[in-house]
Amino acid sequence: MKWDLSVYLVNCTKIYFMRTFLFISFFIFSLSVIAQDHIKLYTGEIIKGRVTRIEGGRVFYKKMHKLKDKDIFIPKSDVMYIKYASGKVVSMEAKAKKTVKKKAVVKKKK
Repeated sequence: MKWDLSVYLVNCTKIYFMRTFLFISFFIFSLSVIAQDHIKLYTGEIIKGRVTRIEGGRVFYKKMHKLKDKDIFIPKSDVMYIKYASGKVVSMEAKAKKTVKKKAVVKKKK
């Protein structure tokens, strides 16, 4: 059997590109798995999970490692803000302040 340098180099190049492709694919996949939403509460607690919807006065979410479970909800009034995996931040403070009605104060003239 004759040893051919060109065949050896071609095989090494294929193996190098295959390893590089697999590494990059694994890296991109791992980033998508890590991506999660953060729900910051007024108590200071941060809940990590996936926000499924916001309806009425509730924020529905699923815990990251229990995506097949039912939705968990917390009152919208307890949430300071939601930071989505895409980087978008939705503040709940402004919405809560808008719903608060203030009574008009009438001063009587003397």
